[in-house]
Amino acid sequence: MFVLLCFVLVITPCELLPNFVVVLTDDQDLLLRSLDFMGNTTKLVANYGMTFTNFFVNTPICCPSRSTVLTGKYPHNIGVFNNGIGGGCSSLNWQNHHENATIAAALKSEKNYRTFYAGKYLNQYGTKEAGGVGHVPFGYDWWLGLQGNSVYYNYTLSVNGSGEFFENDYLTDKITQNALDFLNQKSVVSGNFFMMLAPPACHAPFTPAPRHRDEFPGLQTVRNVPFNATPTNKHWLVEMPPLHLPTNVTVLDDIYANRIRTLLAVDEMVGRIVDKLEEIGALEDTYLIVTSDNGFHIGQFTQPWDKRQPYESDIRVPFIVRGPKIPRKVVSDYPVSAVDFASTILDLAGIKMADTDGESFKKQLFSENSQDYDKYVLIEYWGVGAADSVSPQCPWEPRNELDWCVPENWCKCQDSTNNTYSCFLRVSKSETFKFCAFAGGFIEAYNLIDDPHELNNLILSQSQVAGYLAILERLRYCEGRDCMAVLEMSVTSKTRENMKKTPKNDKKQVKKVLLVAQELKLARVLAGNNKTSRDRALKSLKKWFQNRSTAIPFSEGDFLRLWKGLFYSMWMSDKPLVQEECAENISSLVHALPLSGALLFFKCGMTILMNEWFGIDQLRLDKFLMFVRRLLRQSLFVLKNENWSQESVRKYTEALSETILNTQKQRPMGLLMHFIEIYLEELAKVSTGALPPYLMTDFLRPFIKELAFSDDPRIIDHIRRHVFVYLIRQSDLGLEYQEKYQAWRNLGFPGSIDSMKKVEVSDEEEEEAEEEEETNVYDPRAGRVNVNLSQLKFHSKAIAKALTECKFAKATNSKSRKCLGDLAEHFKKMASGIYPLGVKKIKLATDEYDMSIRKAVNRLVKFDQKIKGKKHKKRKLQNDEIELRGGKKIKLNEKLQEKIANELNHVMNPERRKKKRKIAETPDSPPQKQMRQEETPLLEVESVFKRNSGMWFVTKQIEDEPQEKTLFPKSQWEDSNNKNIEKIEQSLKNNQSLIKNPFATSNWTPVKKVKINTKLNRSQDVDEHHAQIKSSPAIPYDANKKPSKPLLKTPMMQSPINPFYTI
Repeated sequence: MFVLLCFVLVITPCELLPNFVVVLTDDQDLLLRSLDFMGNTTKLVANYGMTFTNFFVNTPICCPSRSTVLTGKYPHNIGVFNNGIGGGCSSLNWQNHHENATIAAALKSEKNYRTFYAGKYLNQYGTKEAGGVGHVPFGYDWWLGLQGNSVYYNYTLSVNGSGEFFENDYLTDKITQNALDFLNQKSVVSGNFFMMLAPPACHAPFTPAPRHRDEFPGLQTVRNVPFNATPTNKHWLVEMPPLHLPTNVTVLDDIYANRIRTLLAVDEMVGRIVDKLEEIGALEDTYLIVTSDNGFHIGQFTQPWDKRQPYESDIRVPFIVRGPKIPRKVVSDYPVSAVDFASTILDLAGIKMADTDGESFKKQLFSENSQDYDKYVLIEYWGVGAADSVSPQCPWEPRNELDWCVPENWCKCQDSTNNTYSCFLRVSKSETFKFCAFAGGFIEAYNLIDDPHELNNLILSQSQVAGYLAILERLRYCEGRDCMAVLEMSVTSKTRENMKKTPKNDKKQVKKVLLVAQELKLARVLAGNNKTSRDRALKSLKKWFQNRSTAIPFSEGDFLRLWKGLFYSMWMSDKPLVQEECAENISSLVHALPLSGALLFFKCGMTILMNEWFGIDQLRLDKFLMFVRRLLRQSLFVLKNENWSQESVRKYTEALSETILNTQKQRPMGLLMHFIEIYLEELAKVSTGALPPYLMTDFLRPFIKELAFSDDPRIIDHIRRHVFVYLIRQSDLGLEYQEKYQAWRNLGFPGSIDSMKKVEVSDEEEEEAEEEEETNVYDPRAGRVNVNLSQLKFHSKAIAKALTECKFAKATNSKSRKCLGDLAEHFKKMASGIYPLGVKKIKLATDEYDMSIRKAVNRLVKFDQKIKGKKHKKRKLQNDEIELRGGKKIKLNEKLQEKIANELNHVMNPERRKKKRKIAETPDSPPQKQMRQEETPLLEVESVFKRNSGMWFVTKQIEDEPQEKTLFPKSQWEDSNNKNIEKIEQSLKNNQSLIKNPFATSNWTPVKKVKINTKLNRSQDVDEHHAQIKSSPAIPYDANKKPSKPLLKTPMMQSPINPFYTI
């Protein structure tokens, strides 16, 4: 009995794991009182659980917010910035790096939960660019994902990877029915399950179910204090005309009423799910959660209807939960955000996730009294624009900076590219403060205790703004545990007093708010349109670097703020010479800093380029490619000034591994490819041949790691060709082989390349070659660098060892192991003095190849006759017949067919084909395309690395070599010498009849000429053909002669000439 009791105690915790049902609505508000119309939700969930009044989303837009809910990570850490595929929504980056780390994936892999998803997933899911409906996210047993954005009818669901179209089924009801079917399964009842139900309500197009269309007649939108309030001291997008909505806003009232009506089907869903859970006995063990992905505004601050703004209506959403140990009818003001959702769910299931950005609020769920708190919440948004969304009926010029400006919304634009902002909310028991920084430097700040409707933008001092920006920067770039550390920050009592000051809505005073820290002031000037001001700012920035670095070290946040302005300074440069000057001046700023500051400046520059590169490849802004090259070159000069110390090189390569060569970050493909191409070129320019060989291995380590961990074949091949193969070709062995190959090519590829022998030139020629090499040519537009690249020395064994170690590492991607192994073998051969990229030789097939095929066909025919018998063979031959000249037909019997085959074999024998092939390969015939080589040496290396150490000639070893055919890399045929041409011309005279008549015998003898009927034999002598034409009667040409009547007569039947004629 004691043993049995211990066994029960061991397995009990596994059986007590809770179930989860999450209802995630779309665009449901909290402040517009949408929950007041959901009776089942209030009665069955809120009255049996807890309602959070301070639940915020971290971004007020669908796809990024849903991605945060699923993963527990901020949008800036998962690379999902907007609802487009280019903004990361359901992109390949999301699928490959983040989709396998969602709530369902963790519950499935860690605790073997049964998982279910139905409804809207991400806005771009199921599209062709996102992999189609065949893609099923990892971790789901039942999958019914909606293709695209929210709709109510005429939609396609991915049913476990198979697309099914539904025309007349209301989507919310379809989700409800599938959820009930899932709960009816025995395997679900006996175990633990996780369900996420994502109905389209109450997203546009606001289509209620037929049974709810007439509910709430005359319902109007909530006309609270911000409704139609004149926006004062707010972002320009909110303040753009019209400043007041018209008196009659029935359009907004209809939108509000239909939104409420769509939620009635969701409310019924909640009721039916609760009844089913109670029926199967799982209600008491299930956490039921109702929440939304973002809020909504209808008329607030004269904004017609949408989300995307940082105000309370758009970021504050419902959050209601009931479940085991949660007290009933509790209203909590504890601040929670969407990034905390995943951590809390996994914590309730007994799973600890260390890499999430949020924190679990499990303790608050079980507490009736709200504990003391002082928390920060990050809100971030990236604005979008599209010129085609600006209606020509509106007074705004169509441009890509604006979005969704239509007459139905009184031409009030709903978004813009500089509607990009980052905000933090500081929420405590006694005060709530919001601080927002928009793109361009505009600041909004609100004391939500004294001003809950956000009517008055606070006037802040310069020191206050600098302090708040420092907090915001830490939140914007935090990741994992760093985000937790930011949440524990506190604000001084003096700052709290400043926050409580009554604001004054004076526009002149508001302009003073924009006086911020020195680096922000300089960054703003650098991003301006005035070139003179930008040049002055650059000069003052260099001096400021020198003065500031000696007193207070720069932080990463300081450089990131500066680089924003530097990037847009480059963006505003329009002319080529101005662009080159700007790129050189910005990249030269690294020399005004000590080593640590210079490397941090370079690292932050690469980070900003990665973040802001979106669209540069499509716009073909080549000035940024030049900018990257100059920045890389100046950073390498910093290492050169440190005498290439190994410690400085190590720190530099670490900076590369943390930015552009970090596989864990989202890198623009164009930027990454360009950086790979120019890396060794710029290193060769800067080093001028003085780089110690042992350091080359350290410079290559970031690329070796990139090869090991990358799963993109494009990146793997690019690094292989432009880094490692490039390094081999510019080595001594590679350059020597290039000379040998060029000489072999110039001689017409005689024999084998190994038969080439170098002959030393005279002393005078050698001195002239050395004088040419000593004359350096500098390119003034490229920063006065030598156009002839220096050679990079390296230790082949060390590189081969590093590649081999990385090949057999546990974390190495399986796709990269072959490439790493091949490169390691190349460098091992280099260490042995063998050039690994030479011309490959293969033995071609013999001339008897056709005969072997004929023998195989004969064996197959005999085998067929043996199996099917003579009767079938006779029946088959009876059906074969041949038509002779004159229309007569004869049947082919077995003997006649064999006789024809023998005659053909006699005529077309291998010897005649061989002679025919030799004749076709004459210089008079068109050049024949030669076979390709596996790896052709890149000749541009030869043009860059100048060498002239001798002359190459063919040795007499060609006659002794075996007859092998070489794969030539070029398709052009070059004559070896004039003697060969004379021999070929003589052979042509002797075999002239063989060319003209391939059926003639191979042994040439003079015979009497006879006329041949060209109708039966087309191989007629040209001279005979001309004589025959001259002997035939010719019809003289008469220009005045009219055509005969039959040619002018209209055809009597329908034809292409007269298609309208009918009989």
